[in-house]
Amino acid sequence: MRFLGMTLPELAALFGMISLVVGAMMKFYHMVRFQITAPLIEALDKLRIEISQLEEYLIGEYRQLKDKTEQLEKSMSVYDHLKAKEGYHDCPVADRS
Repeated sequence: MRFLGMTLPELAALFGMISLVVGAMMKFYHMVRFQITAPLIEALDKLRIEISQLEEYLIGEYRQLKDKTEQLEKSMSVYDHLKAKEGYHDCPVADRS
């Protein structure tokens, strides 16, 4: 009995060889995939950790700068208030006649 011009044992041998080739290709694909993606996943995890640490550092720096800015604003407002109260001028050579 023939199917596609081949006997049944020939068809079985052909399908067997095709399945072996496909299996080998899949094994190679998975091997390469895991060898390439595993280091990439590790690198991404390290980057996430570094980014979160950097984010925490930047938030701390931002808070410090915000506190210093608020302190400067308070001292400047006190200085401006005293300046207005005492009648000081920015220019010491100004004509006061």
